[in-house]
Amino acid sequence: MKKTLPTIAITLLTTITAATAQNLSETTWTCLNEQLYIESDDGNNIKGVDIDCFTDGGGLPSATEIRRISSKVFIVNYTELGHKQTTKNTLMSVDCPKTGNTQYLYQENLNGDFLHILVKQDNNEYSRIQEFYDVINGTYTDKDGQKYVFNNENLTIDGKRMTIKPVESNYSGYTNCFEIDGETYCLAISETGINIYTAALDEECCDCNYYPDKLWVKLRADLNANQGRWQFSNQKMILERHLHRYNKKLLRLMRNEIYARHGYKFASADLTEYFSKTSWYHPATDNSKITLSPLELLNVKIIKNVEDNFGDNYQNRNIEEGL
Repeated sequence: MKKTLPTIAITLLTTITAATAQNLSETTWTCLNEQLYIESDDGNNIKGVDIDCFTDGGGLPSATEIRRISSKVFIVNYTELGHKQTTKNTLMSVDCPKTGNTQYLYQENLNGDFLHILVKQDNNEYSRIQEFYDVINGTYTDKDGQKYVFNNENLTIDGKRMTIKPVESNYSGYTNCFEIDGETYCLAISETGINIYTAALDEECCDCNYYPDKLWVKLRADLNANQGRWQFSNQKMILERHLHRYNKKLLRLMRNEIYARHGYKFASADLTEYFSKTSWYHPATDNSKITLSPLELLNVKIIKNVEDNFGDNYQNRNIEEGL
């Protein structure tokens, strides 16, 4: 049985409003395991929609019927691995302090159960690199107390600044590798911070994949800096493809960090202990008076969905172990 979201997330989610009508012709929408292509849209009919589901069975189903309900809502019927599937897709938007107004498709089944958030496929290299920076940005210390600050293309170690450059894998885009002065490194996300390894190229792979060779440094995240590890969660929409880098425990911490910034009083002892170690967490006396922004509520919903359904998948284990 799935766990439910905290009450404030359920009651305030209604503040997310639908976007104005828009022609969806020749747009591709994507999430972690699904891609939807809309060929044409005249305002009344949507045509040429293909559904690509990246399933364990390798199925690539195509839509068999598209039915528009309103200017913002359409139904997709398709067959996946021999089973008929139906999704309701609603065009919506949310304001993000960092990226501005962001449109997305809110996807659910006909019972009203949330399935995915699909965003327009973005082939912009800058956006994909920034997504990598969101993973690594932050303040850390090593075992000797040296301070490491990652800020986009800059890494500062005890005041000495150097440039980092994300390394692209043809297979999965910018994931967990970067260069410093021509040397390639792999990062692995840990429950306390990140571990960084020197990297070796997989000579037998044609996709420019790297794997960890030797441990370079273990870094512990400074939870007091920027009010936690995932400061971007109240600045921009968190994409499902971003979350595949984290295991289930880290996804839970990421989700609850959003509440902790507002002083949410947790019933779980482990969460109370974890956030009480920070200087910025001050538990409220009444959770009902806490208000999350529409963006924060949306990010909570996205994280919870991945946490419940994909939190222990193969990719997570690989990234956590630095593979």
